Amino acid sequence: MNVAAIRHCRDTYWVTTGSGRVIPYWEFNLRFKTDSSERGPAPGKPVMVPAASMGDRAQVVFAEPREISDFIRSQCE
Repeated sequence: MNVAAIRHCRDTYWVTTGSGRVIPYWEFNLRFKTDSSERGPAPGKPVMVPAASMGDRAQVVFAEPREISDFIRSQCE
């Protein structure tokens, strides 16, 4: 699933998917990973992968480590 934006507020990450859906994840339930291989995501286009059968955990995979901090915004609405 493509990720369009990630916003952090207090103890929650709000992930906006490419389709516009906004999904909240508690900090401990969202993992950030990198995959720089040819099978990984394109630079600047992270993807989200479910990590639990109940839908309460996920991984966001970036092409390289520096993208993680650049992509996440601290913002409470």
